[in-house]
Amino acid sequence: MPQQSRRRFLKSATALGIAGAAQTVAAANYAGAQAASAANDRSYWVDSLEKVTLPVVKNLSKRQLRKNMPVEAANPTDRAKYTHLEAFGRTLCGVAPWLAAQGIDDAEATRQKRFASLARESLDAATDPHSPDFLNFNRGSQPLVDAAFMAQGILRAPSVLWQPLDARVKSQIVAALLSSRSIPTPASNNWVLFAAIVEAALRTMGEKTIEERFENCVTRMLSWYKGDGAYGDGEFFHFDYYNSFVIHPMLIDALTVLRQKDA
Repeated sequence: MPQQSRRRFLKSATALGIAGAAQTVAAANYAGAQAASAANDRSYWVDSLEKVTLPVVKNLSKRQLRKNMPVEAANPTDRAKYTHLEAFGRTLCGVAPWLAAQGIDDAEATRQKRFASLARESLDAATDPHSPDFLNFNRGSQPLVDAAFMAQGILRAPSVLWQPLDARVKSQIVAALLSSRSIPTPASNNWVLFAAIVEAALRTMGEKTIEERFENCVTRMLSWYKGDGAYGDGEFFHFDYYNSFVIHPMLIDALTVLRQKDA
């Protein structure tokens, strides 16, 4: 190879090597930045989750939720009958998938473990008849809704929110959920799912279920399917967030238990 050609060849080879190395470094930097961004995003979401929900479980675990939680409503006196179970039931339902999550890093796992402990203590405080925070599961109609959210939380994370509990607390929870049966099952709106989810949870807890409040309620909800992934809120179409927030998740969880009961 002539000297000039050899020089050009070595120059181009060096340039290619530098370019390749630069691309490798750039790719590594990008991947690192993406991983860091994902980690930061997740940390932000866990921070947000705790900011919203820790005040509920911290206070309830200490049996001080009624004492410390303000009741914000047009008619606080009336809403005070329901607001504490509303706060706890929806909190538990929302955080349960995170409490059951596996494969998370050590720092997040520590936070998860702490939260799970508070949640179990809260379940005890909420269902203990001798607790100052014994919640209302059967007076009025609203407790059916929030008993169902609490029940769904247990269904979503049984390895964290049910199996570790001692017999006394399990018995209290069952009694609380059974007491919600005194609330009539609504015939004409999505509340049929709240009755069904309570029954689904009771089924997994070893209790006999009531067909009218379980199978029949699920069948009624399914009969209101309107197409394109949307259900009516009763016979008539009513389009809002409820399909994603309540109807689909509760149908999935109720049908999962029904499948176990009768394939």
